[in-house]
Amino acid sequence: MKKIVVITVMVFALLGFALFFTQCMSGTAQETDIIQDDINAIEPIVITNTLNVKVVEIGKWDMDFYATIGIEHGVDFKKIRSVDAIVINDNETLTKEINSGPSSGYVSYIDDRYVRLARISGGVYDNTNWDDYQYNRGWVTIWYEE
Repeated sequence: MKKIVVITVMVFALLGFALFFTQCMSGTAQETDIIQDDINAIEPIVITNTLNVKVVEIGKWDMDFYATIGIEHGVDFKKIRSVDAIVINDNETLTKEINSGPSSGYVSYIDDRYVRLARISGGVYDNTNWDDYQYNRGWVTIWYEE
């Protein structure tokens, strides 16, 4: 019984394709109708939550000496949806995303008080181009729900 059902379904599918192919080749198929039916079948996505953005200075960070830093964020950490960070080199000639490569850095964790950034030991930030402790190292951007 299963073999008959499978064969029947395959025959109907092939006949349907053959009919559609014949209509396309003869010019009787309405391509716009087919495309419009596909478009009408797509369910719209409604976004109901609004994301807020908060930018916080990293502050002073000798990235060569200290592998991590905690930045106070002041946001309910359970509502944080995304975090990015950019850092500035000592000469202030270059900014990079903290996670700009496999041997760079990353957002280590987020808790109720801090966004913790980390640089990889021996990586691109673990050198004297990133060790000046005299100015703001960069910014953390936090996207969160209200």
